[in-house]
Amino acid sequence: MFKFNFLSFGIVLFFILLCSCAAEMSDADDDAKALEQAEIFIAEGCEDIMIADEDPSAKAMPGDEARLAVAIANPDVEFGFTLRLRKGESNGDGFDYLDDEEKAERNKCLEAALKEAGFENQTIGAVQMVTLQTSYNQVKPFLKLHTIEGSWVSCNNDTELCDCSKLSIDDCMAHAFCWVIEAKPYDTENECFGTKEPVGCTISEACTADVDTLESPDGKCWFFTSGCRPDSGDWKSSYNIGVCEGLANADYCR
Repeated sequence: MFKFNFLSFGIVLFFILLCSCAAEMSDADDDAKALEQAEIFIAEGCEDIMIADEDPSAKAMPGDEARLAVAIANPDVEFGFTLRLRKGESNGDGFDYLDDEEKAERNKCLEAALKEAGFENQTIGAVQMVTLQTSYNQVKPFLKLHTIEGSWVSCNNDTELCDCSKLSIDDCMAHAFCWVIEAKPYDTENECFGTKEPVGCTISEACTADVDTLESPDGKCWFFTSGCRPDSGDWKSSYNIGVCEGLANADYCR
């Protein structure tokens, strides 16, 4: 005659409930992952490539941490984000580089996501980088991608945030996107150009090798050893004219 065993029934019921909870937790994890990736268009076959599981605030390329922090603090302001794609993966003993076929597949997935997000005509070339003119809020989902190694950030001086023209020297030095410009003042007593001094501020990073003499707002002659000039616009080009007449080839003070 069959006898009902409460102990056995309890054990079976416990394992049924345990399996059910584990399944629900797994489904919840899958749903969270899907929700995270839903911020970016995932083309068919790209699910294992477009994994969005990283902290976007930690995706600054070395030396650009302060600039990314400014972009994060001003999430709706337009910046230039140059995204660098990973070349491969570290394996503990070395580095496994992606082959050409893997790069092409990865690039195709990313280009499709960029197009869907409104970034038209974005093609990832041999340098494995892409530059987007957009806000941090718009680029944030892409910075979460594991396939994105990091980003350099640039800023246009036509935005108030990156207007370097009116900054003091100290404020310029502290600004993430501005650079201090130096020049040599003309020493009228010794008739030579003295040592470099900070004279202004610019957003330009790449200076040409063009040298020039300029007249400062207070009417003095200064020698610039590079092509970068203060953004203030109140310096006059005075190559061999005005207060700098005859000084283009003057010696440096010793």
